[in-house]
Amino acid sequence: MAQSTYQSVVLAKRPTSLIVPGETFTVKEHKALTAADLRDGEVLVDTLYLSLDPAMRGWLNGEDLPRLT
Repeated sequence: MAQSTYQSVVLAKRPTSLIVPGETFTVKEHKALTAADLRDGEVLVDTLYLSLDPAMRGWLNGEDLPRLT
């Protein structure tokens, strides 16, 4: 059976040095979509793995992403 809700982690405040639990990020709960909720051209994706990259620290600090040429 599919879950009826899911959680997302959202950046609440850019850190100035260390990441502070409960302050830097917030956890939000959302109602999960079903196939009946989809409009034409939309799809549901079930994520099995998530990668956390060290470069994300730079993104938290507002640094620009490197551009591929």
